[in-house]
Amino acid sequence: MLAARIVAAEKETIARRQEFLEKRVERRQVETLTEEAHAREDLESGRRSQRSIDDWYGARRGRQGGGVRR
Repeated sequence: MLAARIVAAEKETIARRQEFLEKRVERRQVETLTEEAHAREDLESGRRSQRSIDDWYGARRGRQGGGVRR
């Protein structure tokens, strides 16, 4: 009877370990996707910020009559 309990406990341990590893893989995949999304958002935010600065500077130069002449 004790041997049967040991075998059952070992099977349960193997099943839980496998479940744990699968969840860990899922968590890492989600973390990677989240980090990539944040990086894209940061890049786009920087672009918007630079575009805003460029627009402000261009408007300022236009008001001062110092536009680019060719």
